[in-house]
Amino acid sequence: MQQIASSNNNSSLMWKTIKNILNKGHTKQVHLQDLQNEDGTLTKSSKESADKINTYFSVVGKTLASKIPQPTVIPPSFQCNLNNSFFLQAT
Repeated sequence: MQQIASSNNNSSLMWKTIKNILNKGHTKQVHLQDLQNEDGTLTKSSKESADKINTYFSVVGKTLASKIPQPTVIPPSFQCNLNNSFFLQAT
C-alpha cells in the first residue's frame, strides 16, 4: 500500500506499481506434464504436449457426435396438424 500511496497522484506510476505488485507483464514459463502417446512413449517437450492436447480437443466433438445413435422416428411422423389454432401477436 505504501508504494501506491507514494505515487503522489501520478496515475501512470500508480498503475506501473500495481502491475509490478501483481506481476503483470512478466511471462512465465510453464512446463506441461509429459503425456503418453498412442505407442506408449512420452511426449518430449511442452510444445509436443500442447499440440497433443490441441489435437484431442479439436476432434473430440466430432468423435462424440459420431457415437450418437441416429433417431428411428422421423419428426414429422409424430407432429399433428392443427387446423383450428391461433396465436397472440403483440401490437
